[in-house]
Amino acid sequence: MLHLIRGEVREGRRQIASTLATPDSAAMPSNTRGYLVAADGWGALLQGDSTNGLRLLRTGLEMAAAPGQLEESGFLRYQLALALAARPETREEGINSLRYGFAFQPLFIPLANLALGRTYDEAGKQDSAALAYQRFIRFWDKADPELQGRLTEARAGLQEITSERP
Repeated sequence: MLHLIRGEVREGRRQIASTLATPDSAAMPSNTRGYLVAADGWGALLQGDSTNGLRLLRTGLEMAAAPGQLEESGFLRYQLALALAARPETREEGINSLRYGFAFQPLFIPLANLALGRTYDEAGKQDSAALAYQRFIRFWDKADPELQGRLTEARAGLQEITSERP
């Protein structure tokens, strides 16, 4: 995961594949194996392979699903929701995931609202986009200076949407 986060996607995917190919991987707990598969899916998305990436993310998250895994799976579920929301054919599923999939994960609620603002805007649903941007702005209004870029983006998105109205 560190390689993927650092942008070293090829190396990250190579290490994931190597780990999954070892004889010991059969004895690996299902949730651990699932997270590796899902991380490989995120790597595929980062490399532009959305079809394979979505398949691997879904498969891996299904393997990892178990009681007590909500927090651990949050980042990868968020990446899946973003990828689904970005594609017209899966946009509604992505929107539903962003709207309802992080209700008990405070870390992701603001980010999900920012993503919803972008997604609704892309889909031409300006009222919904405005509400999502407003929620994000309310959550991050006093964000640390290094996080102000996202707040500026949300304010610009909201301004663009509301200035287009008659």
